[in-house]
Amino acid sequence: MASLLHRKTYVRPGDTVLMRIGYSEVAVHMRVADKVMPVRVTESDYPMAQILGDYENNFGGAITLGEAGFYTDREGIYSDAITLTHVRWAPTATSGRFYVLNPDGTRVPSGYHLFEEARDTARRIGGEVRLCDTRSTPPFWAHFMPVSLDAEVRHTRKGDVQDTYLHDPDAIEPYLFGGRRHLQES
Repeated sequence: MASLLHRKTYVRPGDTVLMRIGYSEVAVHMRVADKVMPVRVTESDYPMAQILGDYENNFGGAITLGEAGFYTDREGIYSDAITLTHVRWAPTATSGRFYVLNPDGTRVPSGYHLFEEARDTARRIGGEVRLCDTRSTPPFWAHFMPVSLDAEVRHTRKGDVQDTYLHDPDAIEPYLFGGRRHLQES
């Protein structure tokens, strides 16, 4: 998955991102300066940055947004030190699978190997589809990249194997593998 590092990326309170922590006095004291860690922007009147550990536990107390490497402008809270957005603690998630999120943001328990199955479920319940990637995250964390329900689906077939490819021009990664189906020869 493409890194967002060095791009101005906006976040909202409640979002969890993977980011390179800034070199503030507090971050140096906590020994997290320049480390890539999950950070949740707290939901309060004065949002703060809560650094998270390997098991979604709070790593120390919340620090100010500036101490973590966030800034604010008229449009909201942003940073150029974010490597991934849509990060969640997910010990049961499998890389390369598609997961469906309910309208309330909770994850449907099982993942799908095929995008089209996840898409159909998401449409039925009014949810959304996210592709799971665990290659660039700490243990038990996953990047759940949003995939448009309207992504273009293409199929290729070789023998009894059909591969699906997705094109989502608005996504960070516009071309994705959508799964492999083994077809029965008739």
